Amino acid sequence: MDEENELIALRRKKLDALRAKGVEPFGSGVEVTGSISEVREKFKEGETLRAAGRITAHRDMGKSHFLDLRDATGRIQIYIHAKEVGTELIDLFRLLDLGDFIGVEGTCFVTLSGSYHERAFPRGIRKTDRYCARNQALLGGARFC
Repeated sequence: MDEENELIALRRKKLDALRAKGVEPFGSGVEVTGSISEVREKFKEGETLRAAGRITAHRDMGKSHFLDLRDATGRIQIYIHAKEVGTELIDLFRLLDLGDFIGVEGTCFVTLSGSYHERAFPRGIRKTDRYCARNQALLGGARFC
């Protein structure tokens, strides 16, 4: 089996694991506060906002996860911690891949380095079996690519 087929097989295995957890990996759209650039404009520490986009980076730090969420208008970093969302949702985030579309809701905060983050809870997931920049999906009323 070549490398691409192994990757697709792994992603399909994650699809099955999501379904076993009762999560529909090709779920419906989610309601968002706006595009990511609009969320960044409305960004105010302590305020709860919703955003949706494609995962372009995912750093698993054990009990914490950092995801870069991107749409056609920009990028925002999402922070998830097991103490806040529980181990069940952390396990769910481990089943997400680069290129997957997700919708999140969370509280805005600024790090010591001054970067904007959203402490997030998932609101919708759309899995992809291939990371393809041309692949587009409709999520939350906006087109992401």
